Amino acid sequence: MKRAFVIFIVLCLGDIARAQNMTTVEDIRYLLDDATLTASVKGYQGWGSAITIPESIEVRGKEYAVTSIADSAFISSWSLTGIDIAPTITRIGSYAFKDCSRLTFADIPASVRTIGECAFRGCSAMDHFVVAEDNPSYCAVEGVLYTKRKTLLIQCPTNFTGEFNAPEEVVEVAPYAFYKCRSIWRIILYNKVEKIGDHAFDKNESLVDITFGTGLKALGDYALDNCQKLVDIFCQAATPPSASDLAFDYDWIEYCKLHVPSSSVNTYKKTRPWNWADEVVALTNREIEVGVEQVNSNNFVTRRYTLDGRKTRSHRGVQVVEMSDGSRRVVTE
Repeated sequence: MKRAFVIFIVLCLGDIARAQNMTTVEDIRYLLDDATLTASVKGYQGWGSAITIPESIEVRGKEYAVTSIADSAFISSWSLTGIDIAPTITRIGSYAFKDCSRLTFADIPASVRTIGECAFRGCSAMDHFVVAEDNPSYCAVEGVLYTKRKTLLIQCPTNFTGEFNAPEEVVEVAPYAFYKCRSIWRIILYNKVEKIGDHAFDKNESLVDITFGTGLKALGDYALDNCQKLVDIFCQAATPPSASDLAFDYDWIEYCKLHVPSSSVNTYKKTRPWNWADEVVALTNREIEVGVEQVNSNNFVTRRYTLDGRKTRSHRGVQVVEMSDGSRRVVTE
């Protein structure tokens, strides 16, 4: 009993010590480390639209260098439209800016060495990322955030519009990388991509077709959930990538056509959840072929109608199809 009481007292003293090392400067909360004279951004209590994280703060006559943004520091700070990150920041924590729904861009200085998981998840107004050219850990290509060598695709800004072609170096797509990207109608991933993270393409409401290269080995849970316009999945992998029943939205994949290598059609037809697709067919020369040298971006189907004008997701029978160039034609499949 006495030992438990001592432990309780120690924990309480620890909480008091941490509370004493917290301070707020211009609506930004910091955790101070007296041993290193550094400060970590812990939260935001203001309502400003644009804020600046300073290089240092002065507290009780001591100067503390601001070196990190803690996990969830600005989570759901809906008023933020812009943030100036000091060149002393070395770490941006996981979920640091999650659901900052008005944040339009992130300018990442050369000092940042670590960006935690889903740091910018759900930033529904995000237009682009900017990364200092001399940053040794990260880079931005056409506004999309990657690790320096582009092997990991970290985050696509939610306002990215049109067709997305991943750099050929990409090996992995991070969880939530394309979450709520509502204006992308086609995604093409090359042959080096091996792993797709959980929720990677979740809520891509305009996505019509997606192409996976020959190297895909694993598709994460909810990776293609809530993709209501998805009609074609092109998968070049000879062996069906591992995927749980949660990888696809069953209500929508049953309207999709799955295109796979001709030698693998029967294998895919026997493998869950790939065999949930409306049809599993062999890739043809007219369809997208993934390789470093060649990507065929020909005119593609965006909508399907029955002969009496009703929208349909089925690929079977006589239909009117609307193409990406606006033209329509009658087809039999």
